[in-house]
Amino acid sequence: MVVEYIIPATILASSIAMLYSSYRLTSSPSPKNSVVTHGVSYRSQVKELELRREVIKTAILNVYKQYEEGKISEELKDALVSKFESELDEIESRLASLREYAELESLKEEYERLVKEYEEKRRQLESRISELERRLKPPKKEKKEEKREEEKKEEKRKKRDEDTLDEILREVSKIIEEYGVE
Repeated sequence: MVVEYIIPATILASSIAMLYSSYRLTSSPSPKNSVVTHGVSYRSQVKELELRREVIKTAILNVYKQYEEGKISEELKDALVSKFESELDEIESRLASLREYAELESLKEEYERLVKEYEEKRRQLESRISELERRLKPPKKEKKEEKREEEKKEEKRKKRDEDTLDEILREVSKIIEEYGVE
């Protein structure tokens, strides 16, 4: 006879604990009003709500079992199931909203990770490029050869200029000889 009262009392106590837990859940600030509730990420909030949803579903199953076994009355069963289902509806609506926030949170983290990876890869490439450019600069011999080539070009230009000047002087000398200007 004592067992008949202990099992329904246990179910009732667990139901009250579930209701209190759900009450705390619904009385917490809305995700639309705060970025992260109490410093907890949206993903962890989603996991917590999903766990609570599973616990409530298990409690509903236990209420039906207890009713089928005749341990609780139909009125108590209906009251508990109704209360649990309303809690489930509340959790489902919160989950729908929080999942989008959790997805946004995940996408932002992924974006930041990709940007960091890109920046690191860019730094590595720039470092390697500058290292190779330093190593592949023309050796000093090539610079000397370039200088020699420039000097040869300059000498050729000077020689052309001298030849042109000599030619002009010859022409002037011819003119002076022809006209007898002294």
